[in-house]
Amino acid sequence: MDPVFNDRTLFPSVYRTVPNEYLQFEVIVQLLIYFKWTWVGIVSSDDISNHKASLELIKEMKNQGICVEYHIVIPVSANNINHIVKLMQQSTATVIILYCTFLQIMNLTRVWDKGESQITGKVFVASVSLNAVSYIYMQSFVTLNGSLFISVHKGEIPGFMSYLSHRDWEQMPDKNFVENFKILLECFKILSNDSDSHCLLFKYWGNTNYITSVIYNTVHILAQALHQMHLDRGLFDTESKGLAAESTFKLNRYLKNVHLKTQSDEIFFNEQGSVAGKFDILNLIIKSKTQIRKVPVGSFVPSASPKLIINESAIVWNPYFNKTPVSLCNDICPTGYRKAIEKGKFPCCYDCIRCSEGEIASSPDAENCLQCPEDHWSNPSRDSCLKKAVDFLSYGNCLGMVLATAALLFSVCTGAVLWLFIKNRSSQIVKANNRNLSYILLVSLFLSFCCCFLFIGRPVPITCILRQTAFLFLYTVAISSLLGKTLTVVIAFHATKPGTRLRKFVGSRVSISLVLLCSLGKLAICSTWLIWATPFVALGTKTTQQTMTLWCNEGSIAAFCVAVSYTAVLALLSFIVAFMARKLPDRYNEAQHITFSMLVFFSVWVSFIPTYLSTKGKYMVAVEIFAILASTAGLLFCLSYGAMDPGFNDRTLFPSVYRTVPNEYLKFEAIVQLLIHFKWTWVGIVSSDDIRNHKASLELIKEMKNQGICVEYHILNRYLKNAYLKSFSDEIFFNEQGSVAGKFDILNFIESKRQMTKVPVGSFVQSASLKLFINESTIVWRPYFNKK
Repeated sequence: MDPVFNDRTLFPSVYRTVPNEYLQFEVIVQLLIYFKWTWVGIVSSDDISNHKASLELIKEMKNQGICVEYHIVIPVSANNINHIVKLMQQSTATVIILYCTFLQIMNLTRVWDKGESQITGKVFVASVSLNAVSYIYMQSFVTLNGSLFISVHKGEIPGFMSYLSHRDWEQMPDKNFVENFKILLECFKILSNDSDSHCLLFKYWGNTNYITSVIYNTVHILAQALHQMHLDRGLFDTESKGLAAESTFKLNRYLKNVHLKTQSDEIFFNEQGSVAGKFDILNLIIKSKTQIRKVPVGSFVPSASPKLIINESAIVWNPYFNKTPVSLCNDICPTGYRKAIEKGKFPCCYDCIRCSEGEIASSPDAENCLQCPEDHWSNPSRDSCLKKAVDFLSYGNCLGMVLATAALLFSVCTGAVLWLFIKNRSSQIVKANNRNLSYILLVSLFLSFCCCFLFIGRPVPITCILRQTAFLFLYTVAISSLLGKTLTVVIAFHATKPGTRLRKFVGSRVSISLVLLCSLGKLAICSTWLIWATPFVALGTKTTQQTMTLWCNEGSIAAFCVAVSYTAVLALLSFIVAFMARKLPDRYNEAQHITFSMLVFFSVWVSFIPTYLSTKGKYMVAVEIFAILASTAGLLFCLSYGAMDPGFNDRTLFPSVYRTVPNEYLKFEAIVQLLIHFKWTWVGIVSSDDIRNHKASLELIKEMKNQGICVEYHILNRYLKNAYLKSFSDEIFFNEQGSVAGKFDILNFIESKRQMTKVPVGSFVQSASLKLFINESTIVWRPYFNKK
């Protein structure tokens, strides 16, 4: 079996009827892998064959991830091997591979038989060479009980035992051969009487000893090759003197092509001159010195799949083990953990590290943790992947329900305002506020509120396409309407100047054209966006650990930013124009409201950006819906703020106006009744200089005069800085800090007959030359003091 014979250049005429050594390496390695024995020891003799074979075996085991704790080489001349036995006993490896000669095994067993050096808790795996040891010597191998032996596959020789038992040996020409077999025949007779004789070896001699079948096959192969050569008459017809040499050459050629079929196998030589290897795995069972058996428990066939077959139920392990032995450097890592090899240690000695989130190890002793698919997540024990739940902002969700309700309420309010404008379309105030632009503005705001419903619910392709583009387009229409209304007011006031060219732009055509132009620009941007990078439904698997978010991918962030920037620029222009026109003195001038609405717009969307980027999943959609509702509601509220104006009390101008808030006159009555209750008949009034509040303050003064309440002063907010009031006892004006001149009284507290009286005894006037004045003669000190 020595692998050196594989070299056909050195040994072109060597043919082996037993497998080579390398195949035995594979058997041992496959056996260790089958039982998951990755931590073993090797004991070999120092002869060339076994030592070299053990080194080659170590290489093969390292390639398969099997670690060798120790490799003991026993010298042939070694007398004292107690230290070797002690090392084997103290090692942590449960499995020991024996690659020794028979003599060295006998030396080891002599030491094992001693009580103080007995080896327990070990499983031995023996090579083919030890399987040739006879049963006679196995009596000393009690320590090897339960071990596994590798044997060349035994072959069946049909009729061989019948031939031995019925042969007429007396007629054989070789008398010495006959005499030797007579001894064997006597053994057969003894064994038939169930004797305990050492001739146990020969009871099944014909079929159990692998040497018998190997010799039989060898003779059969050679006979077949000679027979084929004999049929080649040309070789013997030459009668050449070099017949022997030529015969050798001819025989080599015939041996190479031999193909022998037996009852259980086919035998032929491969390129290395060896037959296909087949091995049996034998279990050594020693119940007593006279009850020794080798029981086949498996086989190894290289051409089969699987190559190694083991019948574990037939294996009888050493009584020390109550189950299949384990030979590992450390405990197996459980599921959910992976192996972590420490630097400088054997690869079989490792720590167990728990898999990270999103990773699993479904099998024990896993080399690496496996990443779960994107739509799965690891369970708490990290041994299986669970399907993530699909999450989106739905109507069944509490947040979605609140946002949907808010969008519905705002839509209804916008529709009511629009109905109010249509109902009073002939009134002066509606006409003065550019009726057509008001209609466009309210319709765009109504549809903007309705766009919120495209963001709620399970995303589908059509909602992903429409929701951003529809809202941005409608909101652009609303912003351009505000810009048109503001420009209309500015043009109307500047057109009154003599010689101006703005008169030809007075009217609704300019504003309508502006809205149309801005809307077409937005429509072009959105159309390009949808054609170039159409939004689509996407599944966000990295949003949270347990869920994956169904969301709309905008297709192109650049296109989205361009569309938003276009709307932002229009809003900025509207703010600038409205801010410049806020002081124009017109009763129906909405510039102040537009300015404030644009401030609301910028406040909402500027705060929206960091909030949107810091949220994940469905909450990103919720933040965007909130921004849409807040900014759109801000526009609606600021533009509808004039609902409490007393001008609406004129039923001839507004016959169809109905208000759900009290009118301004009722608030006048509340203020007057409050003053009467406290008998405050001397008051001052400060009001802002806008048309609405200034008019309301004048109406309030009329009501107070009717009730006998006098107004000392009425100051407009813009004139407060320069206000100067001279009353009966003082002069009032504001300094640079916005405060009146300081003036204080000094009071003396006097207690008499359980009454507390405050008597003025001095004053402090900041503007006087003598700021502090005290009248000491009027001060009454406490009785404790007899002087000041």
